[in-house]
Amino acid sequence: MDLTRYHDVLDDVSDRLADHLHETAGWLESEHPRELDAMMFQLMMLLGAMTLKTLMTRLCSDQLEACRQEGMHVAKRNGPVDWTTKLGTLSVPSPYLRNPHTEETARPMKDVFGVTGQGRTPALERALAEFGSECSYRNAEDRFEEHYGFEIGRSQIRRTTNTVGEAAELYLDARLSRPTDASDPGEMMVQLDGCAIRTVTFPTAMQAGLARCEDHEPSETVRVDEWREVRVGLVRNRGEASAQYVSQMGDYETICQRLRQLADSKGLTDDTQVISPGDGGHGLREALEEVFARFQFILDVPHLKEHLHETAEAMGLDDDFRSRWVTCQVEAIWEGSVDDVLERLRELHDTQSCDRLDRLIRYLERFSDCLDYADYQQRGWPVGSGEVESAHKQIPQDRLKLPGAAWKVENINPMLALRVLKANGWWGDFWNWYLARQQEDAA
Repeated sequence: MDLTRYHDVLDDVSDRLADHLHETAGWLESEHPRELDAMMFQLMMLLGAMTLKTLMTRLCSDQLEACRQEGMHVAKRNGPVDWTTKLGTLSVPSPYLRNPHTEETARPMKDVFGVTGQGRTPALERALAEFGSECSYRNAEDRFEEHYGFEIGRSQIRRTTNTVGEAAELYLDARLSRPTDASDPGEMMVQLDGCAIRTVTFPTAMQAGLARCEDHEPSETVRVDEWREVRVGLVRNRGEASAQYVSQMGDYETICQRLRQLADSKGLTDDTQVISPGDGGHGLREALEEVFARFQFILDVPHLKEHLHETAEAMGLDDDFRSRWVTCQVEAIWEGSVDDVLERLRELHDTQSCDRLDRLIRYLERFSDCLDYADYQQRGWPVGSGEVESAHKQIPQDRLKLPGAAWKVENINPMLALRVLKANGWWGDFWNWYLARQQEDAA
């Protein structure tokens, strides 16, 4: 919106208001001069609310006149409705009209301006969803009141955030499905990792398998807490400073398809070299290989060291020798002597049977073609998965893994969608889409 057209009116209003405040400066006795901006902010909020209410009343009169010319009359249901905006809750007229000859009815304030009883403006929904997706709903309630000067209950913030989050999922589906004319970036980094989020459901004892437990009746509702996997993927073209993300609770196939869509939007072709540092999680490498053609998985060095340390501990090596032993294996692997390391480990296994050592051997065999660290480093490829682990903290964990928090399953992906929009810099684009969609629905 171009606000320059209102400068003359604003100059007049500000001059008159400043004159009045200057002439009645007794209020300065109770206000510290350094807090004048806070007082002015409250005053502007009040001025904005009064102006908006007056404007909506006049717009309502315009709509009534247009409807009367079409033969419609105000019916008995003609009371104002409470409409909540970023300026507070306003009592706004929303007359119900009826044509006595055709029985046609209309509520122009609802149809044209979206005014409904207990309704909220898109601007308010944006503020509530932003606070609700950034911190706990309790903190969001406090932060909203601090910023806007009136209270919105946390249950309303929760409902709005969930509703907007569901729309955010639709937007992401549409955006990632768009065709792109981006050119092949040459090299692209793709990473994927998972973390567990605590979820809660409330089945009956029968559904939860507790029907025969003496403490529960079959039809009794019980609480079941369960940890479920939330996955985060990122895509970054070679030379880009920052990545873009996807995040969902679901299986590898689902998140990998979404990751492929994101990569396609950034110019992926069958000729693009995809580099993917990651841990040795079961199925991770295989799931990514299914959707990317020229693909090189790189076993994350910190996870490799972790496996070696656990094996050395299981073999009973003392602390000093354990550290030297791990360093020796890592250096040999880094120099490209993976086969030599495996041969020594197999010989050690023949003389010292150890389940953990057997697991390490199978681990290195499985990733033997993902350990050429010297070559990767020379090419400028990363050998650690720290970037996606940081993304885990930024996207799901900072919001979904709060102390004591447990989530309904149906609310997790909408929340993740909101946080992905913020992380990818798509927040403003989403709200333009959201507002256009509401206007289409109204039309």
